Amino acid sequence: VAAELPSSSGITSEKKKKKKDKSISGSGLHLKKKNVTSLVQKWQKVKMEVEIEERNREEREQAIRQKLEEYKQEYS
Repeated sequence: VAAELPSSSGITSEKKKKKKDKSISGSGLHLKKKNVTSLVQKWQKVKMEVEIEERNREEREQAIRQKLEEYKQEYS
């Protein structure tokens, strides 16, 4: 009977260890999801900033073209 006790207690300690490992990996998964979400938000923000810069650049180019056309008509 004494020989059975250590083996059964060994099994329970292994089960506890597995449960502990699962809880750690579960929290790690939560952190990964959180990091992914923050990365997605970061890249969405960067994309919006780039789009705004492109629109501003296009507006400046259009204004320059318009002024050039006005000067051409004025001095032709």
